[in-house]
Amino acid sequence: MACGLAGRDHGRPKRYHYRPRHRLDTRRAGLLGSAVSRQPAGKARESLVAVPKRRHSNARTGSRRAHDRKKPKQLFFCPKCSTALPSHVVCPKCGYYMGRVVVEVEE
Repeated sequence: MACGLAGRDHGRPKRYHYRPRHRLDTRRAGLLGSAVSRQPAGKARESLVAVPKRRHSNARTGSRRAHDRKKPKQLFFCPKCSTALPSHVVCPKCGYYMGRVVVEVEE
């Protein structure tokens, strides 16, 4: 506990505030049977849900999504028959993989 700052946020703005979660509707709770225990309205246990304090700006959203685009397939060429195919796949034309013939291909 140096300087009495243990457990404090050190002046940083908080991202989320917490609000109570809504109680289950009593009609739905009745349909679920014994899975949900029905408690009196005042005795209901409330849990907290994190809610963002502020909206993300368009720039922040765009920077987060900058790497979400579709990327082209990584292709390489078979050294034996020079067919383009994905990496770590047996060549469907000649059956060649990792320097040897793995699958016998009928011609």
